[in-house]
Amino acid sequence: ISSLAALLLGHLRMNVDQSIDTLLNIATAIPSAFSDDQATLEENAKSLQKTVKEAIKECGIALDVKMEDKRLSSKCKVAIYAATVVNLGHPVIFRTYSQRGLYTNLTIVDAICSALSNPSTFAPVIVGQRHRQQKYVGGVLGANNPTRELLKEAGNIFGEDICIAQVLSLGAGRPQVSRLSDSTPAGGSRVLEELTLDCEGVAAELSARLSGVEAYLRLNVDRGMESIGIHEWDDLGPIETHTSTYMNDTAIRACVDA
Repeated sequence: ISSLAALLLGHLRMNVDQSIDTLLNIATAIPSAFSDDQATLEENAKSLQKTVKEAIKECGIALDVKMEDKRLSSKCKVAIYAATVVNLGHPVIFRTYSQRGLYTNLTIVDAICSALSNPSTFAPVIVGQRHRQQKYVGGVLGANNPTRELLKEAGNIFGEDICIAQVLSLGAGRPQVSRLSDSTPAGGSRVLEELTLDCEGVAAELSARLSGVEAYLRLNVDRGMESIGIHEWDDLGPIETHTSTYMNDTAIRACVDA
């Protein structure tokens, strides 16, 4: 979701209120229940695609506009991440700018849907002609927190010696400790999903690596979110409450204002 926010603000040039409304509309299209039924996954994918298309139309952007497209000029470089079903451990980057060598340039709609398509909720996004189709899903193994990948990308674009003004990492709240309390296949699948979507490992690594670097700021609600499951998008009120409490903390406000 944070990568989508970057795309809305940085590339589509929405203001903050427009971005929040769009994120909420898309978030509420994400079902709250886990499913392993293919028909349900495909129906969920259609619902997500419909919502994303409506959001893009409201921006006055044609549905066939690609991530890098002359019809949508922007000085802000944005990259979002997904993976192919045949290699979940290798991030695929969808860029709004050109890059040397081969790279994937999907439509904005397909790129957003790919980044959001958690395999336990949505069918993959299928792109390309029959014999060269690629199937994209979200939740890249080890890169659901893409900050480490973005630092590599920044180095490739601007050079390793460039001084970065700000690295802002937005978390989705500290999760509970993953444990296998249910030995059934469903319980095992739940734990594997949590581990796949884990963001805290990368956050901890970067916090240690960038300790003392003022340009790095990690914001992540530290209390209350652990009781909210991955699929619980039905009620956004508690999320807003816990986030507001966190952001009003004196220490956090000092970090943000620094």
